Formats: sequence, C-alpha cells, structure tokens
Amino acid sequence: MNAELLPIAAGDCVVRGTHRQKGRTEWLAPGRYAVRQLHYGRVILDGGQAITFNTGERETGLIALGGAATVTVNERIFRLTPYDALYVPRATAVCVSTAEGCDLAEVSAPVRCSLSPLTRFARTPRCTSSPAAPTPPAI
Repeated sequence: MNAELLPIAAGDCVVRGTHRQKGRTEWLAPGRYAVRQLHYGRVILDGGQAITFNTGERETGLIALGGAATVTVNERIFRLTPYDALYVPRATAVCVSTAEGCDLAEVSAPVRCSLSPLTRFARTPRCTSSPAAPTPPAI
C-alpha cells in the first residue's frame, strides 16, 4: 500500500477538466501524482445509463456534484442529489444508475481490512435562503 511519493510539480497541483470525460474515470492516483494513498475520479453518466464496479481494496466515498443518482450497495438503495455523500466499505459491489444524468466525485484509499461493514449515507440539508442575506421588508 505504500507508494513512492513523486515530487510536487506546480503543473500537477490542480487537476483540471475532470468533468470532460463520461463514464467512470480516475484522475488522481499514487504513481501519477504526489499522493501516497488518495485516489480521485468521477462517475459521469447520461440519463438511462448505469455502471457497476467493486471497491476492491479501497474504502470509497461518493459525493453527488450534479444530477441525481441511484446507488445500490448490498441490496440497499440510496438516492443521491447534489452534495449528498455515501461511504462504501472495501470489497463491496456498487451499481450507479441514473434516469436524468449524474455527476459523482469518487474518492478512495486502500485499507487492509474493513473497519465497518456498514454503508453510510449523509444527506445535505437544502438551503432555502442565505442566512447572510437580509430579509426584504414586507410591503
């Protein structure tokens, strides 16, 4: 699990254009950038598409950036909309499907054993107004 750390190069500090390729892609990984454990990618699907993968030796987080995705993990179904997050343990089958299209960030890191067999879901509260914005006077 220990990867050799590459030197940090100014041009590698920001990885741009990760939204341009559809499907499941990996953009950041040990051996390609100056990271030891972190993997970063995107799952970008058009409406009506689905993709299945296994987390393998990595624990994985999926963060919804756009659209809506239905993620099935161990026969449990989760609906992700922007800013929702899902933790998936290592060695777990994942199916991502979408009716309208979705854009998910996928972050993962290798682990030796599963610390938790549980999949965890976090729904982000939706803001209806900005607390910093003044309330307009009633007319």
